[in-house]
Amino acid sequence: MRGTTNQTGEWVQYIRIEMELLDASGQPLVTEWVYAKPELVPPGATAVFSFIRSLSEINGTYASYRITDISAIPSADNGQRAIVENPSQSELDIYVTLTGELKSVGRVPCLNPHVIAASYNAEGKLDNVTSHYLLSAVGFQGELAVGQSEEFEFVATKHDAAPAGAVKVWGGCEE
Repeated sequence: MRGTTNQTGEWVQYIRIEMELLDASGQPLVTEWVYAKPELVPPGATAVFSFIRSLSEINGTYASYRITDISAIPSADNGQRAIVENPSQSELDIYVTLTGELKSVGRVPCLNPHVIAASYNAEGKLDNVTSHYLLSAVGFQGELAVGQSEEFEFVATKHDAAPAGAVKVWGGCEE
């Protein structure tokens, strides 16, 4: 798991990370890609990503990877924005209960509202990323109206050696 910071000075969306999986001699075995979260990233903010691949499907023996390209689309400003207000966390061993309110602050409703949690290890490196989609009384909540807030509570995990407060949260919307 890693993170990448938006250094463009503008909002961007859909940060795409391309990487080569390498053998022990540094030769590429395959090129893969993954999208970072959240989907909309303000200037100076960090988006996080993780990558899981079945190594049995690769011809050769995997030894390492290298990031070959990071790209993003300038945000067309679809008007969706969500923020986390009043965040709090309580910890028990490696479990962190996260609570707060997710608020739609854009010009249009936030579709598929969710909270993204990233936890960091004792060295400050990204350790785990989790998304929690809001639910309503009748199931999945498809949108938050502009100005509407919904409380959330979910449990994430953190590295057992990580200090208190090593989990960060932010809001997201998807088209």
